[in-house]
Amino acid sequence: MKSEQDGRKCPLCNTVLAHGILYEYIECSNCGSYVYISDKTAEDDNRFFYDSVYSCVGQPRYSTIKRKFFNLYAKKDEKNNREEYSKLAYIRAEIEWIFKKGEKSMEVGFGEGRHLLKLLESGYDAHGIDISDKVVSTFGQKYPQYKNRVRVGTCFDEKVDIIYCSALLEHLDDPQEFVDNLSTSLITGGFLIINAIPVVSELKSNIGICEDICFWKPCHRIIPSHRGIEQMFSDKGYLLTNYASVDVFNYRLLSLHIKNGYDDIVRIRHSCIKNSKLPSIHKYFSLCREALNVQSRALLGVYIFRKQ
Repeated sequence: MKSEQDGRKCPLCNTVLAHGILYEYIECSNCGSYVYISDKTAEDDNRFFYDSVYSCVGQPRYSTIKRKFFNLYAKKDEKNNREEYSKLAYIRAEIEWIFKKGEKSMEVGFGEGRHLLKLLESGYDAHGIDISDKVVSTFGQKYPQYKNRVRVGTCFDEKVDIIYCSALLEHLDDPQEFVDNLSTSLITGGFLIINAIPVVSELKSNIGICEDICFWKPCHRIIPSHRGIEQMFSDKGYLLTNYASVDVFNYRLLSLHIKNGYDDIVRIRHSCIKNSKLPSIHKYFSLCREALNVQSRALLGVYIFRKQ
């Protein structure tokens, strides 16, 4: 293994990291976030992964039986962890309320555009930006009535009162620069909503980082701690108004696939897809039961910040 000894800093709290191993994660001694060490940029690593893995992937086929098992055990998990899931439901209801009260919103990195489309179809003055030309053009082709609402870029040239991003921050080498770019478009008092970000758990885990689905090499560049997230946004002039972090059943089930040697789940990232390299129905049932007693290293986090 190759050492990487360039005195790089934690992308969240700016603490100089100890010498790490190239292509591995290193824990920040200050905020507890995990940083992926690479000799390539996040853009290059992510592009290579997606181009090589998904270029030949067609329309997936799903297993009805696996979906039934998944839904059954996911409901059991919600019942067992009612308080955590209730807080997650509450904060998502609060996000819906923020959008209803807002006048203009922007989604950064809208991907397939499900959330953006929902807003547009509900009559919201919503816009989307993405660094991918293909993402933007595909959305415009599928929904020509909204093609003027999306564009390629990293910042919006109009002021908005809500900025929303989902499953994005962890893919960046420099989240601080990203927040700075967003801040130029967000009005004072506006909301910045970070959805579905992996957050380091403060509880003891029985899943290692090499097995946890959120420690996704080379795509997830940082697995932030709650302390690291709060510190970075505070330094940037944002007030944390609400947050929730939940060890969702789906994360634990996907991690158990890795732990049991089904490494293709890292590429597929969905346990119910029909694939010969995924578990049999009987084994899948067993993994679902086992997942009820797993504690992940990384949780699903949802954050609401307000610009001061």
